[in-house]
Amino acid sequence: PSGASSYENNLKLVSDVRRVVDELDPKKYSPQMEVGFTGDIQTGLEEREALASDMQFITILCLTLILAVIVWYYRSFRALLLLGTPMLLGLAASLAITYFAIGYLNTATAFLSSIIAGNGINFMIIMAARFFEEIRKEGHEDLDSALRQSVLSTAHSTLIAAAGAAIAYGSLSIAGFRGFRQFGLIGGVGMLLCWFATFAVGPALIAFLHRRSPLGTRKTSEGKHRISRFVAWVVTHHPRKILVGSLIVSSLAFLTILRWSFDPFEYDFRNLRNRVSKERGSAKLSNRVDQIFSLPSDPTPVVVDRLDRVQAVREAILSAPDAPFIIGDVKTLYQFLPTDQEAKLKVLADLRRLIDGKIDFLPKKDRDLLEEYRPPESLKVLDLEDIPEAVARPFTEADGTRGRVLYVYRHKKESLLNGRYLLKFSSFLRGIEVPDTQMIATGQPMIFADMITAVLHDGVRVTALSFFGLLAMLLIVYRGRRESLAVMMSVVVGTGWMLGFAALFDLKLNFLNFVVIPIGLGISVDYGANILNRYRLEGPGRMETVMRSTGGAVFLCALTTIIGYATLITSTNMALQTFGVMADLGEICCIFTAEVTMTALIVWMDRRRESLG
Repeated sequence: PSGASSYENNLKLVSDVRRVVDELDPKKYSPQMEVGFTGDIQTGLEEREALASDMQFITILCLTLILAVIVWYYRSFRALLLLGTPMLLGLAASLAITYFAIGYLNTATAFLSSIIAGNGINFMIIMAARFFEEIRKEGHEDLDSALRQSVLSTAHSTLIAAAGAAIAYGSLSIAGFRGFRQFGLIGGVGMLLCWFATFAVGPALIAFLHRRSPLGTRKTSEGKHRISRFVAWVVTHHPRKILVGSLIVSSLAFLTILRWSFDPFEYDFRNLRNRVSKERGSAKLSNRVDQIFSLPSDPTPVVVDRLDRVQAVREAILSAPDAPFIIGDVKTLYQFLPTDQEAKLKVLADLRRLIDGKIDFLPKKDRDLLEEYRPPESLKVLDLEDIPEAVARPFTEADGTRGRVLYVYRHKKESLLNGRYLLKFSSFLRGIEVPDTQMIATGQPMIFADMITAVLHDGVRVTALSFFGLLAMLLIVYRGRRESLAVMMSVVVGTGWMLGFAALFDLKLNFLNFVVIPIGLGISVDYGANILNRYRLEGPGRMETVMRSTGGAVFLCALTTIIGYATLITSTNMALQTFGVMADLGEICCIFTAEVTMTALIVWMDRRRESLG
């Protein structure tokens, strides 16, 4: 007697039924007998258990890989303590706030730990990289000067990155789906807390470790900067070619997106379910069950406000023009009552009178037999209250009211896992109108239809809010269009390339991975902002120096973020897998446009301005 979303009650229900089945010992009836569970409750439990298992595995895998990359990059285990501590503090604080503010994680937010870890460590990477650079330049003994310079020169750019990510996450607050609003809250708070932990704890941690044993004195990571040195040389020697190539790729991406945009959404929900359940669990068994019965086992409830209008609602649904193509049948409690009861009772009364008039003339043996079949005096018109409890239970409300609930069955040849049919089915039910009657269709089909509608409706609004929010922030921070547009160009072009690759490989958007677009805009600001801020400190004509130093740190930031997303691909949930794939495509494209396209644009504009005097 609870909602199907109540995990504890669902678990108890399945456990109780399983205990009864075990007590019956099915094998004693036949050694080949197997008992399986299916339906929304069992499927929901399997999905939840798989999600919890995935969340634990993905979080551990993500942290392990990120910390391993740090050790590989710096060739020092002390780097784990230096770079990992602020990130872990920020992550723990964000999860603590989630616990007290929300109290739980859901399908949309369960994997945020890996995303926060992958992004949140970037702030400390940038600060530490600048400290290593300063300590080698200033000398090992001048810790205070190097630390002060590293903090002052990176606080601004990393704060812009954190604010950009928070704005992008915050754009999800206008989404109609509560899971996305919670996603935005947790992610945005997580980014800000990781930044705060970096500058609250990071400098003290650097000072503590450096005084015990000097940091950054060995140039062990110089080999890892070969890519940055190559990129620095390319962007400073061939900026025009890079811009032309980027323009060509952007044009191709636009043409690809144009065709894909007419059908970008994944409507086959079977491609978004848990792979284990689909292949071996209740989802697979459900397909076999549907073949057994003439009607599907997952009807949609419709509640009517007046009992005397239930039959009219049923007739209205069945007589609708599109009904034969959309629905299978409509069941009400009234269908369990005999039809034409008054006329049948009249016939039975006539039989009773005939029997009573002739029975005395019959032999005792025939008289006893006739009395056995004589219609009893107690016969009456049956109503809903006379229907047995076991039959009436699905049509009975919590307060005991019977009959106001009816069930609409989907078409036998259609599946509610087909999003297009689901939208058609929900639209059909909500389009039924009966005079002087209020009716509400409810259940999972209607909820999922609303989720699809919300994603399609909110996707553009959320992305637009993220874009204009980030643009406004950059214009305010840099107080000029040149720097703001340079950073925004790298983000937008990178996101466009991501969508182009998604279109090329026919990757579809779904109710989970569509958030990659707005949050990808915000997270990618990180790369351009850090490079641009260092360039402003160095001055015009120093892009090669910037890329040789900050470029390597920014690449490492992108690498940790890519790892955070890549771990999602290991999930058994296919929707999470697509999230990881699309997010990684976005990160790869955005780090390229930030470190190559944006820097080439800045170099080209500087040289053009010099040539014009």
